[in-house]
Amino acid sequence: MSDMKQMKVVCGWFCMSRMISVLLVLVLVVTSSSKAQHEINFNYIDSLSLAAYEKGDWENLIELSNRSIELGFDYFYLQMRMGIACFSLGQYRKAAVHLEKALEFNSSDQFARNLLRQSYEWGGMQMEAAWLEKRFDEDPALIQWIRLYAGLSFSGSNEASKQLDLDGNENIYGEINRPGDFTYGSLGVVVAPGKGYRLGLNYSKLQLNNYQLFSLGELGSLSHKYNLIQHQVSAVLPIRIKHGLYVLPELDLLILHSEPKTVWFDTISNMYRSSIVSNSTQNYVAGLKFVRTLPASDIGLSLSRSNLNGKEQWQTSVIAAIYPFHNLNFYTYSRFYTLFEENQVRIHYKQLIGFKANRFLWLQVGIHFGKMENAADENAGLMYNTYGRVIYNAMASMILVVNSNLNLQFDFNLLELKSPYITFNDLANYTVNSYNYKNIHLKGGLIWNL
Repeated sequence: MSDMKQMKVVCGWFCMSRMISVLLVLVLVVTSSSKAQHEINFNYIDSLSLAAYEKGDWENLIELSNRSIELGFDYFYLQMRMGIACFSLGQYRKAAVHLEKALEFNSSDQFARNLLRQSYEWGGMQMEAAWLEKRFDEDPALIQWIRLYAGLSFSGSNEASKQLDLDGNENIYGEINRPGDFTYGSLGVVVAPGKGYRLGLNYSKLQLNNYQLFSLGELGSLSHKYNLIQHQVSAVLPIRIKHGLYVLPELDLLILHSEPKTVWFDTISNMYRSSIVSNSTQNYVAGLKFVRTLPASDIGLSLSRSNLNGKEQWQTSVIAAIYPFHNLNFYTYSRFYTLFEENQVRIHYKQLIGFKANRFLWLQVGIHFGKMENAADENAGLMYNTYGRVIYNAMASMILVVNSNLNLQFDFNLLELKSPYITFNDLANYTVNSYNYKNIHLKGGLIWNL
């Protein structure tokens, strides 16, 4: 090879080598600059987050933190500050989401644990609050809270029944079993059988004053007063399937006792005779409810089996509770029921609206209407099925927060009911008629959180 060719080759390799070196330097410079920029962004974002936190500028802190997460910056203090910001704004259910994420970065932070528990409790997510005991290996108190409740009713059946022509146009025979006032009392407790579990137990007693009237046509009438006494024992044990998803098996056992009078016509002596019959029955309601808890809502499905008043029932329901502000300051509760009994299908619907009136007072109003005959409901609703059919139940409640351990509750219910009566057209045939009347229920009690 000539000297000139060798020189060109050497120059070519030299130039190529310099180009590669320059490219490597550029890559290193860009890489270092990118890394430095990343560190600057993190420090900048964290400083802004801390400044907003220290000023208590909660709205801007939440907005900044959400943008930071979108850019890929997510860490313990960012989630912790977001949780504190949401909690300070009263958005307890949303605060719980961020505090959960903060504990994923640092599960040993005690302040985050305590604030998460309070967010669950104040946000109406008691089952999640209970599960923290199992998650963090804490020993719960055996008795969590006690509930005492009592009430009475004022029935309008007496006045309404005075307008009835019991024995009809033929003046042969008529019969009515008229429900009167009742008294009611209950005692409930929630115990912790183990870490993360709550067992609700309740006993209630209902005494209903009934009045029977038998119109015997030209022979006059007979009357009889007696009490229907109902003992009810209830149990429910929420079971956590995973975060925010629960199944609640429920069981109600009822024992009813009454001593009504029966009247019949003795064709041999050609006169009416009567006797008092002692009746005791056992009823049950066994149910299973699935609940999914979300930051702004709860949704659920339920299925129950019962044998109320000597008949077999299946009942399903769809449940939806909405918390638009991520707390209990305002909420709605909707439940749509379908009941199946002896080839009959009955629909009924319940709607509640609750809101915080001030720091110590919550108010709730609602309506439950439809074909509520032998329809099981929560909160001792079974009492309504011992006499007649409920057409609607308008309700209002007041919850007074005395302190962190004691709540007082007062309930008002206005019900319209339909009850049957019998009129004989002749000695062998009769018709079953009905009449409407209204009842007022007043109940109240306390919940003592231990």
